[in-house]
Amino acid sequence: AAPCGYLLNLGLTPEQDHEWLKLFSSGLAQDQAEFNCKLLGGDTVSTPGPLVLSVTAIGEVPAGRVVRRGTAKVGDVLYVTGTIGDATIGLEVLKGKCKTVDDSYLIDRYRLPQPRLECLALIREFASAARDVSDGLIGDLEQLVAASGVGAKVNSDLVPLSTPVQSLALLDDQVLKRALTGGDDYEILFSVPYTRADEFELACSNNVHNIGEVVEGNRVSVYNTAGEQIEFPSKSWSHFA
Repeated sequence: AAPCGYLLNLGLTPEQDHEWLKLFSSGLAQDQAEFNCKLLGGDTVSTPGPLVLSVTAIGEVPAGRVVRRGTAKVGDVLYVTGTIGDATIGLEVLKGKCKTVDDSYLIDRYRLPQPRLECLALIREFASAARDVSDGLIGDLEQLVAASGVGAKVNSDLVPLSTPVQSLALLDDQVLKRALTGGDDYEILFSVPYTRADEFELACSNNVHNIGEVVEGNRVSVYNTAGEQIEFPSKSWSHFA
């Protein structure tokens, strides 16, 4: 969906003074200009704490062009935008659990995820099914195939990783598992019919990556190029686990 507006609810404490509100409003103004997204309304109240900020973003899709998660078909090719795992490793950096050659990049990827609006037209044109990657690539893919009544096979070596995450993964084989199941990437996971995959790849940018295929069954299997299956203790982040 293309952004068109948002609702903002604020529960402000005495700590949010005029200078805080000035900076906060300036940040919102920058995002509104960048994404052509206007404030439509909301509510503002006072509270003894903690600070509460709640945003409901609203987007538009041309009539009949919604790409749903429950319409993937056996034989479709699986793609994902951007790089995976940056945000969850960025959070680990902030918590002091690891250090990379480019900590600032990963922290920015965690704190300031970038919506892939440049991919909207191509996804509407080619994708058979799609969803965001917000709670972990493998877990979110499981939700997509469950809604579609199919399975999926992923090649872990094809999943795009940024240079800092690749460097960590070479030192610790658990980093890859955390990257594939951690949250907050906000990339787009989608399937394209096999018969249109070549046409799609000619049209798309190099920021979109083929990671596997939709298969018969009801589960997601992850393998490396050597054919070894990878098991995960947890498939995704869960707020209520």
